Amino acid sequence: MNRPECPNTTKKCGGCPLLAVPYPEQLARKQARLHTLLGRFAPVEPVRGMADPWHYRNKAIATFAMQQGRLVCGLYAEGTHQVLPGTDCLLQQQALNRTLRAVLEAARACRWTAYDEDRGTGLLRHVVLRGTRDGKVLVTLVTPGPALPGSRNFCAALRKAAPWVQSIVQNINPTATSAVLGNREKVLWGPGTVVDTLCGLQFAISSRSFYQVNPAQTEVLYAAATELAGLTGRETVVDAYCGIGTIGLCAAPRAGKVIGVERNPAAVRDAAANARRNGLRQARFFCADATEWMRDAAGQGLRPDVVFLDPPRAGSTPACIEAVARMAPGRVVYVSCDPETLARDVALFARHGYKACRFVPVDLFPHTKHIETVVLLSKAEKREKTMKFHEFGDRANPAVMMIHGGGNAWWNYLRQARALADRYFVILPTLDGHGEEYATPYVSTEKSADELLAYIDGQCGGHLFALCGVSLGGQIVMELLSRRADVAKKAIIDGSLCYPQPAMARFCMATVALCGPLMFSEKACRSQLAMMPKMLPAKMQYPEEIRAYYLQDMPRTPRKTLYTMYRTYMMEYRLKEGIRSNRAEVMYWYGEKEMRCVKKSARMFQAMHPACRIYEAKGYNHGYLSVYLPDEWLALAVPFFES
Repeated sequence: MNRPECPNTTKKCGGCPLLAVPYPEQLARKQARLHTLLGRFAPVEPVRGMADPWHYRNKAIATFAMQQGRLVCGLYAEGTHQVLPGTDCLLQQQALNRTLRAVLEAARACRWTAYDEDRGTGLLRHVVLRGTRDGKVLVTLVTPGPALPGSRNFCAALRKAAPWVQSIVQNINPTATSAVLGNREKVLWGPGTVVDTLCGLQFAISSRSFYQVNPAQTEVLYAAATELAGLTGRETVVDAYCGIGTIGLCAAPRAGKVIGVERNPAAVRDAAANARRNGLRQARFFCADATEWMRDAAGQGLRPDVVFLDPPRAGSTPACIEAVARMAPGRVVYVSCDPETLARDVALFARHGYKACRFVPVDLFPHTKHIETVVLLSKAEKREKTMKFHEFGDRANPAVMMIHGGGNAWWNYLRQARALADRYFVILPTLDGHGEEYATPYVSTEKSADELLAYIDGQCGGHLFALCGVSLGGQIVMELLSRRADVAKKAIIDGSLCYPQPAMARFCMATVALCGPLMFSEKACRSQLAMMPKMLPAKMQYPEEIRAYYLQDMPRTPRKTLYTMYRTYMMEYRLKEGIRSNRAEVMYWYGEKEMRCVKKSARMFQAMHPACRIYEAKGYNHGYLSVYLPDEWLALAVPFFES
């Protein structure tokens, strides 16, 4: 990508120190830094960068100065208080650059001067601009005192020159500190805010609102955070350091209840207003120090399912982390803008039994040294036993994991496993709630992926040669691929769903409720096996060994397993954005007689993962190749593995 030229680069402007470095190299440097600091805790996914890393900033801060008797504005030279005049920054939205020029001309027309800290004279200290994605701008003038003669003329001139400006505010900062904004404000014109759209929600932004400066990448960041939270619509979520409520409100449509905590009273008012603006009645906000509130709430017995932490650059506090641990949420999603403090806090969480599972870095700040990272910290659950894994072949061979469908068990792929065992190390897990694991409650696709990743990390060095799955197992394969770009080199997905089908889920759940005993009793299972020769051709008949496993496992499958599976697999699951970063070769199979939603799922998957080939099995229905036709399965899979 071509690098535009900036006239202040040679003058050591401090705004974008990496401007001279090609953008791919910037991402590589940030990746290496994250790996060094965080790689010991968990794998760090590839940094999610921008296709067009220019003019992304929706916030601009310029300082006024008098140079040769003329009012100018711009950024400080790095490490100094020398203002470098400029109104055409390569990182700021173009609307902000145009607005900055208009502000400067209107201020000159009013004969305003820059504030001189040494002499205590002059009117203007800074201007802060907040922009929206549709080009609207909030202008905030920072002055040392309340007096601003000619403000009406300024507003009239600016509105004429920049009609996209929505509001003009005066902020009063009399302090001799490096802080740009003071605590007093008055609105000179307009509502005092601008309204931006983020993740499909509207947020009113004031001059002092904390709001991420890169809206496109913020959506990538928040999508990753929400994905890691694993929300299903029933969870209680705490959003600590919530600001104006952006993370919590973006997650609210998928949560049962959201509690936001923020110490800034203005931000809390904005958060509550934003919740009302978007009709999110499940969100409540409290004005309090995050550490103190979390400590008090933990003492009062609050037990949220998920905690979001998005602290300042200094990170969280040991007391806050301890309070989170006392609350014992299953998942903590920590958003950090500083890898050093993140590494420190992840280590503190580890002392309280929380393990880092995934680091997802997002480049919100191209051409700077900063990087935003979100990490999932998961509470290690105490279990009497782990998921059961059946292993075939030599561990020295390439590892292939094959995940059975809902209602079946490991023996779904037994015949394929034996055929592959001379060349591969084959792993057949039994999912919770199925087969010999019938007594362990089945939770979700995501929870199954957690357990499988723990095995892959512990037994296979974090990587497999191939992943295969049918129906529910195929969806778990999708989830694993979306979690980790290099989890497998090859993958086969057979007849799976990657977007919600609530009507079908409700029908299946109702069928189990009404007819469960008739469908899954031992007598019913014997009848089903007896009917197979009449309904299926000879090549699709179960051999005696599989029939025995079928009679053993199917009758003891709890109906709760089926309810939960239908709800999570059919009603709730949606393919994650992380699949776009996956590097595996994928084959997506489905039968010619499959439902349309399965065929559409294949096309949706391929659109998000172009390294995917679709195969339609002529004349076959759901999962026939994986469940009934091992020889045909092998005839397709083996050449794919060896290609």
